[in-house]
Amino acid sequence: MRRRVQSLLVPAAVALLLALSLAPGCNDNGPSGDAITTEIVATYTADAAPTEGSVTLQEGEATSSSDTFNVQIVVMGVDDVSAVTFLVTFNPYLLDFVGADFSGCFLAEGLADPGTELEADALDGGDYVDVVASRIGDDLGGVSMEPTDQGILGVLTFQAILATTVLPELAIEDITVKVCTEGGTCEYRDVTVAGGTVSVD
Repeated sequence: MRRRVQSLLVPAAVALLLALSLAPGCNDNGPSGDAITTEIVATYTADAAPTEGSVTLQEGEATSSSDTFNVQIVVMGVDDVSAVTFLVTFNPYLLDFVGADFSGCFLAEGLADPGTELEADALDGGDYVDVVASRIGDDLGGVSMEPTDQGILGVLTFQAILATTVLPELAIEDITVKVCTEGGTCEYRDVTVAGGTVSVD
């Protein structure tokens, strides 16, 4: 007789536990039982506006996700510019490099075949992005620019990993800018650079 009582109690206990597990407010994820998510909002602010003879990182177009942001690489007033290479350094504990877009690179201007006459890429180094944009062949010459002309070299996309009161920085380092006149006379030009900071909420 005791064995039959036990067999009746087991299903009742299982049903009770199941009901408790489904009841609202019985877990740590909020009263509805849904997981609590925190939306990260990242905003990039340039340290300086473009000026004559500069390469700067400016705010790009908005992305579809609040935790990602675009940064435009802007060259201003560097006449006959043919190649630009540099590193963009960042804190890998706070930011991730997502990718780059060079489809609108102004160094392609005037090239008969940009597919073979232009090299443009951004390689992820973990805590830096190695940016290379160059017209292939010194005899092609560079792109003519007036002092107030601006050209977009490319667009870099980053993602904020976590909300923080620290302002992550993007900085330009080890920059080399080559200018070439048509016919193959080239030299390296000094430029001013500016990065920016990211607020993450």
